[in-house]
Amino acid sequence: MNFGQFYNTKSIIHQLDPRIKLLSLIIFGTQIFFIDSIQNYIVIICTMFFLVYLSHVPFKLFLKSTKSICSIILFTSILNMFFITNGNVIFKFFFLRITDCSLMLAIKMSLRLIILVFLTSLLTFTTSTLRLTDALVNILSPFKKILPTNEISMIISITLRFIPVLSEEFKMIMKAQTMRGIDFKSKNINERIKNYLALLIPIFISAFRRADDLAFAMQARCYNPNIKRNSLKKLKLQAADFYAISFLIAFFFLTCFLENLKF
Repeated sequence: MNFGQFYNTKSIIHQLDPRIKLLSLIIFGTQIFFIDSIQNYIVIICTMFFLVYLSHVPFKLFLKSTKSICSIILFTSILNMFFITNGNVIFKFFFLRITDCSLMLAIKMSLRLIILVFLTSLLTFTTSTLRLTDALVNILSPFKKILPTNEISMIISITLRFIPVLSEEFKMIMKAQTMRGIDFKSKNINERIKNYLALLIPIFISAFRRADDLAFAMQARCYNPNIKRNSLKKLKLQAADFYAISFLIAFFFLTCFLENLKF
């Protein structure tokens, strides 16, 4: 699992303002759940691959991030295929029926999840946790009077930083349990589930221990979230950021135009 890791290739995507990348992810992520036309899916997928190419991040890292949600994609597809009865029946087995509408909806929902994971991974691969935290604080600053913006930003940044750490610890615990004779590749499903449950207690203990150590370190350094802080590198829009904003606006109007076309 590579989600949450920063992979610095010093590409043009890395150099963009983190606020632009974060807002772009929000707009892209919201928009893909409102589009329905095939031509829009083609445009979004081509745009996604183009952004991945510009980032110079190895494509296999994105595929590894997608593998972690394969079970969710499969479960969502099955629900859409077998529990939506609209449209013409193309397959029937006893009480289970697959229609053309349910199959198309399952494909679209799977594509939406994959695109969302790719774009989120693109953000975390090309933006360090520190810069992402600064962007969150800056974006949430207008709501400072009604929301604890500093605490929210700190929680999100710590979560992103702990994802790869806990993932590596999970692998180490699994290897240790394998050396003790536990078979995680057993053909017996009940046995495999029981073996995986043996991983939950160590990983929870490790997570709570790390959280306790972090809280103690923050307390020892007199951490106060309400104090106004300065950043080493202040966020400032460059020429490339304005090009990115123009591209984002053009992309938004293009998808809106294509959505209204009927082929």
